[in-house]
Amino acid sequence: MIGTSQDVTEQVKLENKLITLNTELEQRVQERTNELNILLEHIQTSREDERKYIAREIHDELGQSLT
Repeated sequence: MIGTSQDVTEQVKLENKLITLNTELEQRVQERTNELNILLEHIQTSREDERKYIAREIHDELGQSLT
C-alpha cells in the first residue's frame, strides 16, 4: 500500500482567515445598513416636518386672505 500525505496546515489557516474576514465583512455591512436606516428615518421625519410647515403656511395665508 502506497500512501501520500499532504500538509494542509496552510490551507486550514487560510480557510480560518477567510471565515474571519467574511464575518467581519458581514458585521460591517450590518452596521452600514443600520446607519442607512437611521439616515432614512431622519430624512422621512424631515420631509414630514417640511410638509407640515408648508401646510400651515398655506392655511394661514388662505385664512388671512379670506378674512
